[in-house]
Amino acid sequence: MTECRDWSAWYNRMPGADDPNLHVAGTCSKESSSIRLWLEPGNEGIVDEPDLFVLELKAERPDFGDTQYVEESVSWEGNVGEDIKRVRVQGEASTEVPVTEAQ
Repeated sequence: MTECRDWSAWYNRMPGADDPNLHVAGTCSKESSSIRLWLEPGNEGIVDEPDLFVLELKAERPDFGDTQYVEESVSWEGNVGEDIKRVRVQGEASTEVPVTEAQ
C-alpha cells in the first residue's frame, strides 16, 4: 500500500471559478519514480450517504523501474454537485477527508 498524507478536499467558491468543482489533493510516497499514481471516482455501489464522494487511488507499477524513493502530489478535480461534505479515498491509500469551502 502507498503511504499518503496531507489530504485536503475543497470547493473553490471564488467569483468566476468553475463552480461547484470539487478539488482533492494529497502527497504520496512511492518506492520508485517509475510508479504512476492517479485518483478516479470509485465504484462504491449504492451508498446511503449523499454527502460522501468516493475516490480510488490507483497505481500502475511497471515490471521494470528504478528504486528512487520519491514523493508526489496526487490530485483530482470534478463537478460532483455542491453538497459533498466528505471524501473517502480508498485503494492504494485509505482515508476520509472533510470538505472545506476554499483553499
